[in-house]
Amino acid sequence: MRNLLCLNGKWDFMPLYDQPQCRRLPEKIVYEARKIQVPSSWRRTYPLPEGKRFGKFQEYDYAPFELYGYPEEWDAAEAGVLHRSFRVPESMAGQRIVLRLDGIMQKAVIYLDRQEIGVWEDGYLPLRLDITSLVVQGREHHLHVVCGGFDRVVLPNGMQKITGLLGSWYGRICRGLWQDVYLEGYPALSLEDVTIRTSVWEGRIEVNAVAFAAGDAARSPLRVKLSIREKGVLRQSEECRKALGFSDRASAGSEGAGAEQADTGLRPDRPECYGVDLESAPVLSAECMAHSVDGAAVETLRLCENEVAGAVYCASFNMDWSGARLWSPDEPFLYSAVLELLHGEEIIDRRVEDFGFREIWCEGPQFILNGIPVNLRGDSWHFQGGAQQTEAYIRNWYRICRSVGVNSIRLHAEPYPADYVRIADEEGMLIVDETAIYGSSKSMLADHPAFVENCRQHVRRLVQRDKNHPSVILWSLQNEMRWVDGRDGFKLHMPGFMAAIRELDPTRPIIAEGDNRLLPKVHTEVESRHYNIDGTIGQWDRTVPLTFGEHGGWWYICPQNSSMYVGLQAYRGTDESTAGLAQKERLFVEYARRQGVSGISTFNFAHYFMRAMPEQNIVLPSSEPGMSGVKPKFIPAYSLSINNGLLPEDYPLYTPNPAFGIMAEAFKPATIIAAEYNRCFYDDAPVSRSFDVYNDTFSTQDVRVEFVVLQGKSIVHEQSFGFRQSPAEHKVVGVEWVPFRPAAGEQAVLTAVLFHGERRVHELRLEYRIMSASLLNQPVNVQRQTVYWGADEDYEHIRRLVPGCEKVDRSGLAGLAADHLLVIGSKAEDLDGGLEALLKAFVARGGKLLLLEQTQLSLGRLPLSRRPFLRAHAGNYQHPVLEGLGDEDLMFWHEELREEGPLPIVHAAFEKPAAGDFTLLLECSAGDFGDGGDLWSPLLEYRSGEGLFLANQLELMANIGRVPQACLLLRNLLAYAGRAGDNAGAEARPVAALLRPGGKAAAFLDKLRLRYTALDTTAPAVANAPGEAAPGDGQDFGLIVAEACMLEAPGAAEALRRHAEAGGQVLLLPAEDSQQAELARLLGRPVRVVPHETYHLAADYARAAVRGFSPVDLFGFDKVFLSPREVMNRALALNSLELPDDCALCTSVEGTPWKDYFVHGYTAEYSRLALVELNRRNTRPAGTFLAEVKTGAGSVFCSQLLTDPGSDKALRLYTRLLANLGASFDDGLLDSVKGDGEWAMEVAMALPCPPHVDYRAMKAYYTDPEFSLNNLGEGLYGWMQKKERRSGDGTLRIADAGLDPWFLSCFVQVPGQLRRGRLRVNTAVPYEIYLNGVLVAEPEQELTLRGGLNRLIAILHGTGDDLTFGLTFLNADGTYMKDLEYRLTLDEVEPK
Repeated sequence: MRNLLCLNGKWDFMPLYDQPQCRRLPEKIVYEARKIQVPSSWRRTYPLPEGKRFGKFQEYDYAPFELYGYPEEWDAAEAGVLHRSFRVPESMAGQRIVLRLDGIMQKAVIYLDRQEIGVWEDGYLPLRLDITSLVVQGREHHLHVVCGGFDRVVLPNGMQKITGLLGSWYGRICRGLWQDVYLEGYPALSLEDVTIRTSVWEGRIEVNAVAFAAGDAARSPLRVKLSIREKGVLRQSEECRKALGFSDRASAGSEGAGAEQADTGLRPDRPECYGVDLESAPVLSAECMAHSVDGAAVETLRLCENEVAGAVYCASFNMDWSGARLWSPDEPFLYSAVLELLHGEEIIDRRVEDFGFREIWCEGPQFILNGIPVNLRGDSWHFQGGAQQTEAYIRNWYRICRSVGVNSIRLHAEPYPADYVRIADEEGMLIVDETAIYGSSKSMLADHPAFVENCRQHVRRLVQRDKNHPSVILWSLQNEMRWVDGRDGFKLHMPGFMAAIRELDPTRPIIAEGDNRLLPKVHTEVESRHYNIDGTIGQWDRTVPLTFGEHGGWWYICPQNSSMYVGLQAYRGTDESTAGLAQKERLFVEYARRQGVSGISTFNFAHYFMRAMPEQNIVLPSSEPGMSGVKPKFIPAYSLSINNGLLPEDYPLYTPNPAFGIMAEAFKPATIIAAEYNRCFYDDAPVSRSFDVYNDTFSTQDVRVEFVVLQGKSIVHEQSFGFRQSPAEHKVVGVEWVPFRPAAGEQAVLTAVLFHGERRVHELRLEYRIMSASLLNQPVNVQRQTVYWGADEDYEHIRRLVPGCEKVDRSGLAGLAADHLLVIGSKAEDLDGGLEALLKAFVARGGKLLLLEQTQLSLGRLPLSRRPFLRAHAGNYQHPVLEGLGDEDLMFWHEELREEGPLPIVHAAFEKPAAGDFTLLLECSAGDFGDGGDLWSPLLEYRSGEGLFLANQLELMANIGRVPQACLLLRNLLAYAGRAGDNAGAEARPVAALLRPGGKAAAFLDKLRLRYTALDTTAPAVANAPGEAAPGDGQDFGLIVAEACMLEAPGAAEALRRHAEAGGQVLLLPAEDSQQAELARLLGRPVRVVPHETYHLAADYARAAVRGFSPVDLFGFDKVFLSPREVMNRALALNSLELPDDCALCTSVEGTPWKDYFVHGYTAEYSRLALVELNRRNTRPAGTFLAEVKTGAGSVFCSQLLTDPGSDKALRLYTRLLANLGASFDDGLLDSVKGDGEWAMEVAMALPCPPHVDYRAMKAYYTDPEFSLNNLGEGLYGWMQKKERRSGDGTLRIADAGLDPWFLSCFVQVPGQLRRGRLRVNTAVPYEIYLNGVLVAEPEQELTLRGGLNRLIAILHGTGDDLTFGLTFLNADGTYMKDLEYRLTLDEVEPK
């Protein structure tokens, strides 16, 4: 009755260059010699600024969208003409002929025999055109499709915006017929639409049919017969797998891999794949009359977009059905509804519609599927075109997700090809079906009438296409339209779009992904958040479900955002960084599950948790014309993360990276999660632990949990729990045990096994560190007389550890002898700076100082940044202060977990100093989305002459009684600071330098404040080794620092070599290849200087010279993706040395994609995984950039590290290296006094108001008393830029500010109650200050801060040059407000 002719295959093609919006068929058409394959996109790349191209990396020959080998020049054609001829087959004689195009990108005009028959600008959904009157049986017809770009409008700022629905980035690159094209033959009187609605709640099924009679085909009376037959569940048996063509290929990789087999892509349309008898009697049947209706009443249900005259009929069935087998993810049971249109006994048309009997609704905060609460654990990804359009790719994606507990997929940013929902029906995957109203690209003018109308039609078409699919449980209206141009006008139409959805389908909830802030509460059916930028879980009122449609930071991957969860190992490579992001996301998922969040979709299993494949381009066999589906010629290297069924047999289904296993554990439906996060205990008290037990299956379970605690080989505790647990129910169980007295390094191991009935479904294994409570009282070996100043509570702890410690008052500090150890208690107050002056004087005269955690007090110009830090970490733990500690000990000091992560263990940390003999014993990180990094130190050591101070900012004293790690660290600090002798790693000796006077090297050493004697460049031989008398002042030089160019002087290399041979040390600054001969004379061996730029180094911490080097300083990428910071990426070195491996102190880290991400700016999501593999494949050998060559009794250190005075990292690295070699510095820290440079406002976010923007509206936006800024720094007027306080005058600098007004925002947190004071404003430009929405008339005279959060807005008016601006908060008496905290963004954002 119905016929189908696929028009896929080779088509003619004429590219139209420089005609992006061409809409007319050219008079003269000249086709390319090369045919185009339909379906496909003729474009694979498009140009980007700075000579780059989206979709291609020339240096790697990487082109993931190159599936067909089209000529490169086609990429420049934004429009083109596609053509083929066809004949209506005999089988369609007398039928209604419909042309169906499933996907045309972007806007197209369709011509038949050069007559325009349709205009289409919905790039993702099918177009059907009735061409019956235009075709003749047996005649050759010519079909032309003119494809071009969407219509554009120009904004006042000159930017162009589109009025079509682009969707995600595939919609921008794609042009042409990218989905199938068919000729469809229908009976002249046929069923055009079927709508099936099922209700589990009522036990009913409703089926509505629309029929159409073209021309004189109308008949009466008409009946519709409905027969419902079981189709069943797609079998997973071996027999069916073979019928479907599955291979036995397993995935490779780590835990979580290998659970599923790769799919070859064959359609499961064989009866044996469902295990039902398709000839059996129907389970439900009925007949009813079809009544003639006004066509306007069912206009939205019509088959074709073009108007055709004829009669319209409707038939409706509404029947009880109590015994239906329900469709669910556990059992995706399908039925086939067979509808026959009858005139008398004649069957005029037959239509088969597959469906599942299921119902989805919301009850308060829960989704309910078939009467059972369901928590959504989801995945989502961007559609990438042809390589993802195979049956196998889709099925494999869903099966991977099901294997790790993911039960829902958000088809993100645009409607995916219809196969995605059909296969989801079969596989039992719940689908969030999303439109192409995608605001993240900000490509549209959202309130333009044409865009609004396109949205209205698009929403209708999506629902019409997918309404009968049981897998579709939510309609997603849009994605992140919150900051697009025309937002405020667009959001007024959102309720109307929702009403259009409701008209076609009132059965499913509607969500606006990431955009609930644009909807009035009355229209919010599901609350949607993305990442941590849309408010907190605590703000959820639980009247509707809450979902996180996207979450996780993998697009923003960088070590700076990962280290706070895995420590400085994040700087090793992408695997370590991705694991850090996974640990962060794991904690969020655990918290969200504990809070009952209704849905979590991490971003994502399909891509970011995988390794790219295949390793090389795969050439595919040619295909027969006229076959449905994509038929690529190639699968490009690294274009996939999931096997799409077109790869050779030996390819796995997928290969995971470290994130996969971590997140698979977090997403398990039936699992046990520890409710407390601290894992270190004293041995003198019981250990109490509670555990969250989840049953996110669809059945009530008989649950048994068995706990065993082992310490050593002994069982400390055993306990079992049994209970019945309903679907989506969260239970908490607890255990308590008393630990044994631990042996050295002993751990307690807890194992919890979860059973459902007799089936073991999960095992949890946790390790706990047990430490002796004697640490709190056992005396520390302190070899100096110790005194303490500070609060009594801290003193009691110190006195137990140092029994002879005496407490002194402040007056006793002035004359304290330098042979003492002075301990300053935590959180000391020093409003007038007098205490600080006493402490600096004590260290300056050679005293040893231990400064416990402070909120205001630090020495000299060493500023404290008051903000929370979750953890601390070190590049290595060899320093005596860190003995017995590791990364795992410096996080999770508290039981609780918050939405933003663990409770902090540091509340203020030092901004990393660039100069001075500092050892950063620990570092800490803050920030998100590219902002922040390891910019702070919570524990540092400083030396000046004989003086030393250790400054600790970890919350030791507040936690010592219950956190053994805090006690251990305090003990180590006391022991180290209290040693009788000097604790330095190298003996301090005089330093000489052989430099060009006034040269860059001399300037660099001066910036280091290095103490050295400049040698006579004309007579370098006067430099004497230790113990040798030097002419002149008789000074012995332990170390000579030499510029490589100075080796060219006669005898210089030999003199330096003799110095080393006699026991001295030589540090040679960077050499170039022209100095190889001189370098060889110095070292007494051949050496090559090789061009080798590096941004990333690793140190051999077993070598004394590089101890204290930070992995952060060895990482030159500071301007990471989307970072709002005004920093730059700096190469650490330009040339390497070819020397024996045993000489190497610092070598380059190779094979990572960081340079491509952060220097080359290759940040597109499609390329991230590929760049990881491409860099691995092209790894060059590591180079040596710092080496020690033993020479006689001494050493020559060859450093290729750049001496860049503008780089704090270079300054720290050379300071540490020189200090390790015995150098000393005149850094002046102990003589310095803090000023505005240390106390002024630390940071602000800034954004200009360009001439085309309404200044009054922008001012009203920023000065709103409830103004908020999300964690991306993203707002209605754009992304704000971060401005950081500069040392010196404490001002923020805006370079090239122009004449525009600038808005600066900062959130000022005030501890305690209301605070009165004033501002010191440091700027030369006109300004206004708003505080909490109110203009401060005279801020330098009077200002009132309220306790808690204050919204500060400064409006500056540029004068054409750079703009500098500083704000310093002063008390009424003129002293600094030292306890303020400055925040750039808010977690608790409001709908602004």
